[in-house]
Amino acid sequence: MSSAAETKACDRCAKAKRKCDRGQPACVRCATRELTCTYPAPRPSCWVLVNSASDAGRPETDVPSMPLFANVLESVSAQPRLQTGLSTGWFLTPETWVLQPIPKGGLGVVEFVYPTLHRLRRQIHSLMLDWVSKGSSPLIHARLYQVRFPRCMQDAYMTLSAYTTQVPQTEKMVRRIISDRSAQLMRQYARTSPSDLDAFEHLARVQALLIFTALGFFDEDDGLRHIATTQLQVLERWSLQMLEATRLAAGVGLLGVSPPNSQTSNGSNEHDVEMMWHAWIIAESVRRTWFMSCTLQAIHTVTHRYALQCHGDIMFTLLTGVFDAPTCWAWAKICSERDISFMSRMHVRRLLGEKTPDDVDFFGKMVLELMYGVSKVQNWGAD
Repeated sequence: MSSAAETKACDRCAKAKRKCDRGQPACVRCATRELTCTYPAPRPSCWVLVNSASDAGRPETDVPSMPLFANVLESVSAQPRLQTGLSTGWFLTPETWVLQPIPKGGLGVVEFVYPTLHRLRRQIHSLMLDWVSKGSSPLIHARLYQVRFPRCMQDAYMTLSAYTTQVPQTEKMVRRIISDRSAQLMRQYARTSPSDLDAFEHLARVQALLIFTALGFFDEDDGLRHIATTQLQVLERWSLQMLEATRLAAGVGLLGVSPPNSQTSNGSNEHDVEMMWHAWIIAESVRRTWFMSCTLQAIHTVTHRYALQCHGDIMFTLLTGVFDAPTCWAWAKICSERDISFMSRMHVRRLLGEKTPDDVDFFGKMVLELMYGVSKVQNWGAD
């Protein structure tokens, strides 16, 4: 009989008299709470485990703690570098990655009444479900997972596919999929150090958790909503780690490095533009994912306090056509010829006076509605 079949509940779950999923190396309950997960020793048997002679008497060595993401910086010299000044690009400068606290009274406060919450729910679902039905959305760029498609996002894609095609007879099955896939994601990264992931991998795991959490958060099932609520702290922590990893990668010019199997020849102008575009796609995706993560956190808070709580301000792009640009040349053209409205939430109000509704994309309008209310945006340009 395999040892997995004989595994009992971990020590903490047993002490709390809670159900344990017996995951390895840590169960979901312990991983969510960042607790050390240990299992009771197996009962003695007639088999004796004999260690090799080379291991006998070997002293334990203390491993010095390393700064967060230290190995990322240590490996920089072995990575290919961009020669286009990418490290000083307008969307990668250090100040654009600093989370600025929102001054008290600096933003309008939106009350979350039920019609607003229902509209926001539809918008968040649209951001995710469009990825399945259209191949892209204002949150997930069409090129983002064209080459590298991490397993966690494959699971998220299949879960969304099941969610969009569910019928009353399959609701319980779909909820089981959402619960199991989110638990698997938590186990997968339970013992992973943030420094072991590059910025792209950080982005993928946050987007996957964001999808699972949002589906559960707005579901009618109490059990699924409870699971989603317990994941919010992990989502916030992973999002902060994602920002830090992206900031470091941007600072050393590694964010836009093409994958090893890229077919574009080095040194060409096309390659340089492709690299810049690829860097912007990752950077903008990180920014938008951070905003949506904060939005879920805020919804959880305001449903109890009825006031929007801001976790920090970061810049993103709001002009129509930039995120949807089909090629690197189309992206470069619109960025060089127009004001792409690269700004933080503290300054989005000026869009209402300087731009028309057609100038701002879906994501930008959603930001404006959250900041200043649906009626303000719907009457935009009516005067």
